[in-house]
Order: sequence, then C-alpha cells, then structure tokens
Amino acid sequence: MKKLVMWGLCLGLLLLFCSACAKKHNANDDGNAYYGGEPMDLKSFKLVQTDMTAQRRVYEGYKTESGVHLEYYISTEMWDDKTSGNVECRNVVRAIDADESVFQKLCAVFGSYKIAGWAGFRGNNSWALDGSGMCLEVVLADGTEIDARGTNRFPKNYSSFVQELCKLITTEKISSVRFSEGTYEITLPESWVGTVTASFSENQVAFFVDKIGGGELTFFIIDSDTYGYAPDSYKGRIEVGRLISGEDVRFITARDNYAIASYASEVSEEALGLWKNYESDKLSILESLRGVNGYAFYPDATAAKGQDLR
Repeated sequence: MKKLVMWGLCLGLLLLFCSACAKKHNANDDGNAYYGGEPMDLKSFKLVQTDMTAQRRVYEGYKTESGVHLEYYISTEMWDDKTSGNVECRNVVRAIDADESVFQKLCAVFGSYKIAGWAGFRGNNSWALDGSGMCLEVVLADGTEIDARGTNRFPKNYSSFVQELCKLITTEKISSVRFSEGTYEITLPESWVGTVTASFSENQVAFFVDKIGGGELTFFIIDSDTYGYAPDSYKGRIEVGRLISGEDVRFITARDNYAIASYASEVSEEALGLWKNYESDKLSILESLRGVNGYAFYPDATAAKGQDLR
C-alpha cells in the first residue's frame, strides 16, 4: 500500500513538472511569435506618443530617391493671439536625410517586430492612471496601410520597438570631423571618427564610446537649453555662449561625464587613446563652434553685447 502511495506521489510530481515545462515552452513560443519577421518595404510612417502633458513625441519618415528622411520632434499646441487659435510648435530633436543603408535598417526594424501584425490594433486600459497613448500609421510600398492605436495598452513588443526606432534616428556614428546638431556646427578630432557615437536627445548631444562587454560610456556632453546654462554642479562645465535666431535663444554648455581612463579595461584601445588629448581636443571643439541654419553664435563674453564675432 505504501509503495502504491509513493508511486502515486511521484507520478503526480512528474505530471506537474511536465505541465510547468510545457507552459514555459509555450510562453517562449508566444513571446518569440512577436519578433523575427522579414524586412518591410516602407513608403512612410508616423508614430505619435502622448502622455498627461500637452506634448506629443513624434517619429516619422518617408522613402526618398537616395534613401530615407527621418525626424524625431516634440510637438506642442500653443495659443496664438494673432490667429486666435492653437498653432503647433515643434522642438526638432533630430532630422536627417540618410542613405539607402539606413532605409534598409529601418525596414528591418519594422519587419523584426512584425508591425504588419499590428494592423487594426485598438488597445485600451481604463484602469491605468498614466494616461499614455500611441498612434502608428504606416504605408507600405505597395500602398497597404497599417493603423494601430492604443491608450494605456499596447502591442506586447511596443516598448522595444520604440527604443530601437528612437536609437536608429537619434544616434550617429561619427564618420566625419564636420558635425552638426542642426543649430550649430563643430569640428571634431580625426581620432573620434569611427570610434565615437553621438546621441541626440531633447536639448542635448552626448558623445559616447562602446564598452567591450556591451553598453555605452558617455564622456562628453553639449547642452542646448532655452532657459539658461546647465547647473554649475556638473564637472568640467564650460559656458560656451548663446545661439540666437530671432526670438529663439539657446544657451550652450559643454561638460564632462565619465572619464574614459577610469574604464580602461572596459573599452577598446582606440577609445582609451581618445583620453590622452581629451582636454585639448575639447577646447578645440568649442573654439570651432559656429551657428548654422539661421542661428548666429555669440561667445559667452560678448553675448550680452550682441556682437557676433564669427
């Protein structure tokens, strides 16, 4: 009798174990079902993200003859007394005209996350309190349209997709000593070409090198703020000057971040070599800064006088 009981217990445990393994396997299958699709041949796309603020974060792009045009901007509706209505104000984080290779990467991102399967998605979670939403409109090369919308409930791979899309638009491997943020241009050291990557975000450009084991090491940052220079608590902080275009005034602050030398074992020899001349290179970069696209640059000492020395 005892043997029968023991055999019954063992059999029950075995069934439970097999059931758990099957559930885990199925969960992985379900998770994998959302990734790994073939590249999608795109004509255009627009992704709008909303939250509790009046701002909308917009990612959009379209195919061009030579590649693709991509933009990421912050859109805000502002009241205009002249028209007695709301007008859109855009803070463009980055806008680029990229070549065919970037377009193919874009198509791969959309295909990898199987965006075609989002067609007709309508998500809503009335219990959530964050008030975030999304609207994605995609047009394929053959004219097929994909429309997906959600409020507090999104496709399972939505967050990962947005992160990868944002990275594609807002990061740039340095391939030339001439570098432009859109309102200013600077000259970078030859040693940065092919080793350093620039990351664009709202009111800021960060320069980083890759870590050997994965991840990034940001070592230099240029802030461009409409409210004033960055706090003086930042190390290596330099008040560079102001960029002015009409009523638009941007305060440029350069500052250090992590010292590459402190992570010698985690970066390549090329990246570590940048640190030998970092201080002199930083000053040369700032001395080369000039306004572009209608912006005039006024170094800090002469900004208040309104004298453009460039």
